[in-house]
Amino acid sequence: MAAGMPLKPHILILFPILYFFGCTSHEPDAVYPSGREYYGDYSLDTTNIVYDLERGGDVLVSGETDSAIAIFNALYTRSNVLDYRYGKARSLEGLARAYFRKGEMSESTRYLELGIELLKDTPRFYGYIGRLYVQIANNFQTQGYYSMSIIYCYKALEYLEHQPGELKRLAEAYSVMGGLWVRLEEKSQAVHFLMKADSLAKMIGYNSLLALNSLHLGSYYKEDTVNDSSLTYYRMAIHYLEQEEQADILVKIAALTNISFIYYQKRMPENAEAIMQEVVHISAENSTPLVRAIVDVALGYSMFARNSPDSAVYFYERALEYALPHRQTDFLIPVYQGLVSIYEKQRDYRKANEYQKHLDTLRQFNEKFERSKTVDLLLKYHLARKNEEISRQQLSLSVKEAQLKEAYAWLMFAIIILVILLLLGIHFYRIYQHKQKLQQSVIQNIHDKQAIGNLQALMEGEEQERNRIGRVLHDSIMIQLSAVKMQLSSMRGSMEEKQYNGLLNNVNNIIREIRFTAHNLMPDWLLEDGLNDALRYFSNSIESNYGIRTIYRQYGNIPRFESDFELSIYRIVQELVQNIIKHARSPKALIELSYIDGYLHIVVEDNGMGFDISRIKEHRGSRMGLVSIRRRVKALHGKIELQSHLNVGTTTYLEFDTRDRVQTEKEDEHQTG
Repeated sequence: MAAGMPLKPHILILFPILYFFGCTSHEPDAVYPSGREYYGDYSLDTTNIVYDLERGGDVLVSGETDSAIAIFNALYTRSNVLDYRYGKARSLEGLARAYFRKGEMSESTRYLELGIELLKDTPRFYGYIGRLYVQIANNFQTQGYYSMSIIYCYKALEYLEHQPGELKRLAEAYSVMGGLWVRLEEKSQAVHFLMKADSLAKMIGYNSLLALNSLHLGSYYKEDTVNDSSLTYYRMAIHYLEQEEQADILVKIAALTNISFIYYQKRMPENAEAIMQEVVHISAENSTPLVRAIVDVALGYSMFARNSPDSAVYFYERALEYALPHRQTDFLIPVYQGLVSIYEKQRDYRKANEYQKHLDTLRQFNEKFERSKTVDLLLKYHLARKNEEISRQQLSLSVKEAQLKEAYAWLMFAIIILVILLLLGIHFYRIYQHKQKLQQSVIQNIHDKQAIGNLQALMEGEEQERNRIGRVLHDSIMIQLSAVKMQLSSMRGSMEEKQYNGLLNNVNNIIREIRFTAHNLMPDWLLEDGLNDALRYFSNSIESNYGIRTIYRQYGNIPRFESDFELSIYRIVQELVQNIIKHARSPKALIELSYIDGYLHIVVEDNGMGFDISRIKEHRGSRMGLVSIRRRVKALHGKIELQSHLNVGTTTYLEFDTRDRVQTEKEDEHQTG
């Protein structure tokens, strides 16, 4: 294998996602019959249309895309004459699949949306509508629009999860979801959906989907180079395809190509080249723009592995001619990776840098913007599901409570009629009032507990996100900046000393700022040294980074508390100090901790410009910050008092009962260990 060759090409991850569309079954389902049951005298014509739809699907799977488009266009015209809505929708789906194979994703999505619009008002077609939503989700996923993909996946699930006869389509939806999370490297979500898809596919003998799931799982286990898990799953995909009478060409090429790449990584070029010859042979017999682009990327990597950089550049640039007009992220990333590696090896750093910029831009869009939006949508979806379940439970409780109230009222009425004693009636009425008040008190208490629980869950989610961002800053961006610094050092002789020193200082300042931000997002020292030392370190860093003289005082022996409690207190103090930095214009700040009789007292003070507390609602940004702090304090069952005077400063007093939060020595040893 040539030196400098990328050992783990991006295409290993992305290839399986491209082929779901090719695996979509084209057989008509029994729930949508043709013939007299729905169409009377047109039974023979509609039966012929269904037969021709199957024929068009076979032509498409065999790779004759243009012929399939002609067939589906003719079938749509015939179905339109007969007002055969299912035939029109199936023809539109066939056109969408054909344009997918041509790489024209927008056109494919347009035909699918037309099919949904055609059937959306007919409940018996809801399962089929779910299938079309799955295919739209796959289109967006192939283009790198992961947030749009997950939106359409969840639309599909809304139609399919409550349709007992739609196991095949539900399995397809789970498979697309699993492939999406594999791409986003959210492994727990990926395995969850892929296992659900696998279970359904095995139940109904859906070998094409089992092959696709094996491709996804091969990507999932791409790091397991010791046990060859990835290679095992790719071979399983081939095994499932061999059980099909007419295996999908795209899926087969995907599996073989990934196996070839693994052999290149294992330094077994003879095995890899033998498989690549089979891929080229298959693609020559079933040539479409999509197939040619896939094979071009594969040949580019293969040529580079065989130390033929000029040939590799030729194939990569041919793949770019297909990928750029159609915004095919799954091709652009591996092509850019390959070109960067080739030009770096040839020491053509200008071209290498040019393609590296394209690669960085594409990755930044995919990994930051689309990833964050997609994960956010997942969280919102789960929250909506939980809220829906809570609403159903509350409705059930309300019905039961209403029934109980009605029974109780009849009982009271019967007692009043039987006893005919006003005093007894008043007595029972007072009992009823008392129970009502007690019930309201209990309900209010439950609501308060739910609100606190929701806030704690939100705080945990925010902390996880801070830790994730902190790790990205520390483990990825810091390493890249260090590499930039090393590269800059190597260029010292090629620029003026003043210019060099200026650039070096800028890089050092950026590294220092990112390190400070990462440490604030992920305060590891809090777990190691406890709240007292963590806040002392934090106050010192404020003075060194922002020029605000920060005094830290401690009274009493501050013990170690539960880790969640310490982290919450640290975030509250951190947010108060951030308010001082942003708004107070204060040259000094004070952080004071005291521990007396099981109570933790905290004072955060500045001598800045202050503000009028009575007018705080007019300042939305400050109000939102204080609301967040008050909610955090309430979640910890603490107390907060705020005092501020214009041009004098602001003082915040906090108090927490920590008698049940102090760690024992055994817990402390376990945490530090």
